[in-house]
Order: sequence, then C-alpha cells, then structure tokens
Amino acid sequence: MDAAPPAIVVSEPVDIWDLWHTTSTITVRGNVTDPGLSEWYKVWVNGVEVEVPGGVLEVAVEVDEGESHIVIEAEDQAGHTSSGGVTVRVDTIAPDLRVITPAEETFFTTEIKVDLQGEVSDVNLGSLTLNGQPLSHVQGIFTRALNIYEGENVFEIEATDVAGNVATRTLVITKDLTPPQYTLEEAISGGEMLDLDGERYATGSGDVTVRISLTFSVSEHTTVTASGGRGQVAGTGDLDISFDLEEGENTVSFDLVDEAGNEASPLVYRITLDTTAPEILVPGSDEVITTKDRTLILMGRVEAGSTLKLNGDPLRVNADGTFSTQVDLSKGENVFLLEAEDQVGLTSSLELVVDRKDKGEESPGSGSFAAMLAMALISYVVLWSRGRKT
Repeated sequence: MDAAPPAIVVSEPVDIWDLWHTTSTITVRGNVTDPGLSEWYKVWVNGVEVEVPGGVLEVAVEVDEGESHIVIEAEDQAGHTSSGGVTVRVDTIAPDLRVITPAEETFFTTEIKVDLQGEVSDVNLGSLTLNGQPLSHVQGIFTRALNIYEGENVFEIEATDVAGNVATRTLVITKDLTPPQYTLEEAISGGEMLDLDGERYATGSGDVTVRISLTFSVSEHTTVTASGGRGQVAGTGDLDISFDLEEGENTVSFDLVDEAGNEASPLVYRITLDTTAPEILVPGSDEVITTKDRTLILMGRVEAGSTLKLNGDPLRVNADGTFSTQVDLSKGENVFLLEAEDQVGLTSSLELVVDRKDKGEESPGSGSFAAMLAMALISYVVLWSRGRKT
C-alpha cells in the first residue's frame, strides 16, 4: 500500500536572501522520488507539467524582475501530493548613470579644475566609484571637483548594483595651454606672384581671375577663419583656404584657434594685385605742342615706383611719380617717346610731338606755354590722384 507522498529536493538555485541573478531564465535542478513506490507520478513547475525522467528534475523557468517564488508540485499514482519551491531574486538592469556636467565626455580645456555633477539611480545599487575610489552621493546625486593636469586626463565613473550589473561613464579631458603651431605655404593661379623688397605682388592678364591658395599645416585640431567671409576650415594636417584677388592691395586676416580655445598670433596676409599698365600723364600730349623756344620743360606723372625712359634714356621719377626734365628742341617737329615699366613689369608708352616754329611764326610764347603746362599738370595730377590704383 502507498501511504507516502512524493519527496521534492531542489539543489539549484540556492535560496539565499542576498543572492541575485542577472538573467530572467532560471534553471531549476533537483530530484523527485516516491517513497511509496508508485508506478508513476506527475510534477508541475509554476503550474506547468514537466518531465522528470528517472526522477531527475531540470527545467528552465522564466521569472520576472525582482523577487519571485518558483513552486514545484508532485502527485503520485495514489493521489498523494507534495510541494516545494525556491525563492529567487533577479536583476538584469544596470544602474541608470548620467553625467550632467560637463556636458561633453571628451573635450579640451585650459582650466585647472572641472566640476563633475551626475546622478545614479538603482533600487539595488551596490557601489559608486571614480577611478576605482568610492564616490559619495546623496540620494543619487554626486559632485566632485576634478583636478586637470597638462595633457590627457581620464576619469571613469562606475556604478554597480548588488547583482553585479555595471554602468560606466568615461570622461576624457585634455588640458592644452599651447597655441596652435603652423607652417604656411602659398600658391597662385591665373597670374604670377612677385616679391618686391619683402612685399607681395601679383600680376596677371587682367581678363583672368587671379586666385591665392594658402595651406596651413597644423599638428593639432585647429579652426582657421579668414576675414571678410573668405572661408573657414577645421581639422588636423593640411588646411586649405583660397580666395580671389581684387585689383590693388588685398589684406586678409586669419585667426587660428585649437580645441582648447588657444589662439595663435593672428596672421595678416597682404598682397597687391597689379594687372594695369602704368599710365603716363603729360599735359597737352593729346595734340602737337607748338613753341618758338629752343628748350622745353617736359613735366608729367607716372605710377609711383615705375621706371621711365625718354627716347631710350633713363628719366628720373620722384617718389610720388612726378617727373620733369628740360629737353632741347630742333627746328620743326620733335618726337619724344616716353616708356614706363611698373614694379611688376607691366609697360606702357606715350609719344609726345613738339613743333618748334621760327620766331616770326605764330606760337605760344615760352612763358605762356610754361604757365599752360603747369596748370594742365596740376589738373592732371588731381584727377589722376583721385582715380589711381590703391
């Protein structure tokens, strides 16, 4: 006669109050035996019938987050029942760890200290550390003033719950007090670049756009900004900025700033574009000049810095571009050829014709011609000054 119920023995999991599992699938192992020697018996785990071949119990059970009780029930052929079970605690979720400040986890700075503030949340929080050392918190809020040294500073914040789930946040703060260093290479397209006594000049045909390309070679991440909206580029290595030149002097300032905010000394790049041949201004040169004088004071103006020749011979030009010389006149038509060359090699010429009359012929006197020439020169100088290249 069978008078004893089945016996249930659970070997795994162990029912310990502070033992936590990090998976929601729990494998239950044990044995079910029947002292009454029934020919058969049935076993249920959490209400689901399971097979126990040879009395060996091994079944995977899905449980909820937190504390759960796994119930095991058995019934033999005689209708005797028994029950057992085990309580398990499950935590599969890592702590919620947030860094509020600094806003970025990787950045550059010039500061000696950076304020750290953050928040951690977990009902089963076990520990909170900063680079392996305990980090105190009040109701989940933690703060710390971080010392920042020259170079790279790494701070690892780690939150661990009682089940062993880990959340980490890593800050990489680089202290940089050195302004960006760079080398500069320049190139030109559509024209030719000249160095005249340390000053940059460019020249071209006038109908082709002359463009300057500057390459800044930097060893650290740098932002290069050109004035006047001419462009901005950022990165490491070779950084290129190009811009078109306008006739006359072009001045462009460049600011170079690294990720820490260090600024290199501003670069002021100056280059003068000259695509216009020098203009030779001589009063009255648009018509034949007549005179009875044996000599003539030839006066005029040319682009400052230009060289000038009169009938092949060098003619002195003042610093402001004015010139004057006395020339001898032969009876009849005298032709004078003025040839100018500016600093960039552009040339121009002007032919002046003077007709020397006999004393008896009608022509302006030397005094009236000189006065006329002087007044005309003043008018030309004023007009030329207003319209000259800058």
